[in-house]
Amino acid sequence: MDYKLYEIEDFVSDESYLRYYFKLNNADIVFWQNWISTHPEKLDIVICADNLISILFLQLPEEEFQKECERIRESVKLTNNSSKCNNTQSAKISFRVKQYRFHWLAAASVLFIMLIGIVYFLQNAKRDDAIAVEILGKNKTMEENDSKLPQKFHLEDGTVVTLQPGSRLIYPPHFLKNKREVYLTGEAFFEVSKNAQRPFYVYYNNLVTHVLGTSFNVKIDKKKREVEVSVRTGRVEVSERISESRDIKCHVKNKGVVLTPNQKVIYKEETKNFESGIVDNPLPVNLHGTSASLQQHTLSKDADNENLIVKEAPISEIIKSLESTYQITIEVDDEKINNYHFSGDISNMNLFAKLNTICKAVGIGYEIKGTKILMSSHKG
Repeated sequence: MDYKLYEIEDFVSDESYLRYYFKLNNADIVFWQNWISTHPEKLDIVICADNLISILFLQLPEEEFQKECERIRESVKLTNNSSKCNNTQSAKISFRVKQYRFHWLAAASVLFIMLIGIVYFLQNAKRDDAIAVEILGKNKTMEENDSKLPQKFHLEDGTVVTLQPGSRLIYPPHFLKNKREVYLTGEAFFEVSKNAQRPFYVYYNNLVTHVLGTSFNVKIDKKKREVEVSVRTGRVEVSERISESRDIKCHVKNKGVVLTPNQKVIYKEETKNFESGIVDNPLPVNLHGTSASLQQHTLSKDADNENLIVKEAPISEIIKSLESTYQITIEVDDEKINNYHFSGDISNMNLFAKLNTICKAVGIGYEIKGTKILMSSHKG
């Protein structure tokens, strides 16, 4: 059993975990104490599970519990002549009572979680449908990926949408002449066909992603109430949507950010803040980004700019090459860094691995500052 995949409902309905929570079995207590201490990333989920178990335990029907206790007492013939027998039977009663409470709790927990899940799903689905109708009108089409693998869908304008499992895309049967609009829940990668006269809008709740023609990913986390938009190619504008009475102008902006390749933004619904940054794994945008001056120091380079070995190359030229290849701004906090020289093999490495290799070789550090990278004379 891979407990690292457990969510709140899994802990609540797991018999071993419940025996640990109610201190019914020493082996379970030791196991779960050790497991929790070695998996701190699951602590928030464990705490939530404990709180839910506590709520359910306190809400057990006392009258039903007392009746069961009485039934157990009557089924056991107590003898007053043997204290040993009394102690043994009392222990049996205690065990059966705990066992009854335990099984009742397990069943109630599963039912409780299922009801919460159903209500939460229906409420969110109803809200999403209402907003989609507000934006797209009643005449709409829906694609839903209920499989375990990503699925590709082709829209009428040539746009290709890769829908992740559990995600939904709502769109009109035909796009308007002056714009293309869709509503997304979940996660999807968009490869939008270029058409400057018909901008493409992706909506979720009060957030709108506006593009002309590009490829980008939208990931919606309803639990965290966050939306992440990351750009692969082109230019994307992410902003809040404002509804103006009944004359809804869905593309009207309140505040937002403009993203370019290898940049991302996380929008937090609770605070309505935008946090910009660099994607986790930047990919080459320009495969011919090596400058002529850097090529003079290149021993080996292929067409994809991956097999790259340099000798005594100035850091300033390496920075220019990386900026051109990944379309990410790289700055230095000390001009002396530009005069350092690097020799080494940075073939088949991602951007951050290349930076780590270069910085370690010349004795400097780097850090991510928003959508930029700062090379520092002080090691990080």
